[in-house]
Amino acid sequence: MVITLLCLATGLVIGLVWAMVQIVLPPTEVEVPKLDREFTDPVNSYSIRRPMGWRIEDPHDKSNVYLKGPLEPGFSPLIISSLDIAPGSLSSYLQLHKARIESQDKTVKWISEDTSESIDGCPQTARLEYECTQEMEGAGPVRVRGLQYIMEDKPRFYRVSCYVTASLYEKYLPKFEASVRSFRRLPLPHSQPSVKAP
Repeated sequence: MVITLLCLATGLVIGLVWAMVQIVLPPTEVEVPKLDREFTDPVNSYSIRRPMGWRIEDPHDKSNVYLKGPLEPGFSPLIISSLDIAPGSLSSYLQLHKARIESQDKTVKWISEDTSESIDGCPQTARLEYECTQEMEGAGPVRVRGLQYIMEDKPRFYRVSCYVTASLYEKYLPKFEASVRSFRRLPLPHSQPSVKAP
């Protein structure tokens, strides 16, 4: 009898403590970034969705499209979707791509490289993170964090590149990732353009 009462009392105490914790600590929900309607590039045969409220800028260079975020100190958030036509595999393309970045900017510091992910069913996908220093007018040198996804679709290589001031990277990372994962390849037109992103 005593043991039964002790068990009941213990259960009651545990239940009360659990209820109090639920009241004090609201349930944590991961906020899914909202994306705007789909943007389609018929020349380069892909679509992508930008974060809600961001604007699209098309330089009409037949390679790149800019998705621009809100103004922030230093380097405002920016996503660039690009098409590159190049020979070889993803691994050889990565070597040339990284060498090109390093030759253009001596301040580059590579942070991570992962080839285990897949975007739009592309089995050959690379995820790169790096930092570099950019001279910004009126702000001087700014440390910028970059995130790039590169998808092999021979002979095409699609790149989605995301940039923002390094100290704001974690704030914008969920929006970058959500936009990248909305990327979709489209059926090729009859004549495929031979272009190369700068």
